[in-house]
Amino acid sequence: MNIVYLLFFAAANFIIYSVLNKTGKISNKILWSSGCVFLLFVLLHIIPLNLNFLMAGEYFFPSIFFLAVPIVVYLWFNYFVINRVQRLKGIGEQSLRFAIGLFSFFFLKFIYIIVFAMQCMLIFKLIH
Repeated sequence: MNIVYLLFFAAANFIIYSVLNKTGKISNKILWSSGCVFLLFVLLHIIPLNLNFLMAGEYFFPSIFFLAVPIVVYLWFNYFVINRVQRLKGIGEQSLRFAIGLFSFFFLKFIYIIVFAMQCMLIFKLIH
């Protein structure tokens, strides 16, 4: 069952990445159907059924929380970091683009690797 959760969180991270970065790889139909599957997963964990194949809530809900981290970082980066970097005076346009590109990699792309690694640790119960 761990593989199902691994695929679920990998797909959720990819969908969040695609929607936030406007890659055009996710259509509205796929977005709505994946949203329904996401809600179904959450409801299965909230409803007090004793289903042995479900992940324990102490591991599932922190993993769900980690899905919100890239969204918060995206909003923070776009509304605060970009504005601060663009206000810098005295540096060239090329240096400005390099700085934004470097910050963009660490805050908008590398964060997904970190979040997925944390989710994998929770899925395989490496964090107690």
